Order: sequence, then C-alpha cells, then structure tokens
Amino acid sequence: MPHAIEARRLDVGYGGRQTAVKVLAGLDLTVEAGSFLSILGPSGCGKSTLLRVVADLLDPLGGAISVLGQTPHTVRSRRDVGFVFQDPTLLPWRTVRDNVRLPLGVGLRSLTRKIEDRSTELLELMGLGGLSERLPHQLSGGQR
Repeated sequence: MPHAIEARRLDVGYGGRQTAVKVLAGLDLTVEAGSFLSILGPSGCGKSTLLRVVADLLDPLGGAISVLGQTPHTVRSRRDVGFVFQDPTLLPWRTVRDNVRLPLGVGLRSLTRKIEDRSTELLELMGLGGLSERLPHQLSGGQR
C-alpha cells in the first residue's frame, strides 16, 4: 500500500524559480496510509503552504511529492483527496449534510445513493454524524 503522503527534498516557495522566497527547503516527510497527522508551528512557517502542494494548489520549486503513490495533480483530478480550508467556507443557508454533499454532487444531475453514503461516511469520520441537519451557525468553530 502506498504512503498517504511522501515528500523528498521538497522545496516550496513563492515568486519565480530564480527569485523565489523559499518557505520549505529540503523537506522529507512520510505519512502512512490510514494515519492522522497534525502539522503544528508558528504563523508563516509553511503549514498551509505544504497542504497547498499536497492538494495541487501550488507547484513545488523542487524535490518530489506523491499522494497515495501518485502526483498531487493526478489525485486531484480523480477527486481522491479533499481539502478543507483554514477558514470555514460553509454556505450558511445549507445544513451541514448539504454542505458536505455539495462538492460530491458537482457535475451530477441527481443526488445518487453513493453520494448520500459518502457524505454520511465523511460526517461520521469527522465526528459530526449527529449534527448533520444543523446549520453552520449552530456549530462551534472547530466543528465548522
């Protein structure tokens, strides 16, 4: 089974390749499949930057990264991995369940049983199964 995330000598920064300000330099990281990982550090140390590379929202300057044994771009295009932004982006007029369903159903004409099952699975995984019919303002900051 491939690692969930594997980075080798990863360099990430902002700006052109020649003039980039490096945020991460030479990062080696292995995250085993099925494990949970917390990324801690002060503001500006590269936590969100690393996640943006994993989610294929930012290209690295150098090194290599794989997600589930594939490039981040391949994983993103297959929709195998989701990305939750730091600030909640829930639609306030939709229930928690409907907010979870939204990206699962983009491009589909009708809500299928598979989407319903997956949204329930995701809510349970995050410990929000019992809160699925609440509106976002009825959740705590961490639950959002």
